[in-house]
Amino acid sequence: MKNVWIIGSLVLVLLISGCTAPPKATAPGDTAGLPVKTAPPPEETAVILPMTATVLNEDFAFNPQVLVIARGGTVTWRQKDSDKHTVTGSGFDSPELSQGQTFSHTFSEVGVYEYGCKLHPVMKGTIIVK
Repeated sequence: MKNVWIIGSLVLVLLISGCTAPPKATAPGDTAGLPVKTAPPPEETAVILPMTATVLNEDFAFNPQVLVIARGGTVTWRQKDSDKHTVTGSGFDSPELSQGQTFSHTFSEVGVYEYGCKLHPVMKGTIIVK
């Protein structure tokens, strides 16, 4: 009688296990049947651009070489080298600046302004106005 119970239990386990389907194998990247999760919309962030900035003329280079500023903002170039330099670009041109002198320009239009030193053509910089 004990053997009948064991055999009956085994048959019952086999019948029950046959009633459930094994999980489907999915290929990498296969999302069929999976719940779709969507990311929340990105939060809007305001980028505040500076209205004033300083560029240093030092070691025969403009530092920073690229500067982003808000429309209507003013850039001041501060001469730190012992040699004279100029700041010359589209719509602006400084006199020759000696050590300690500054030159400022206000950018009223959005755009990209490349500039350089007339005395030292290797000195170049860019102002991006947004």
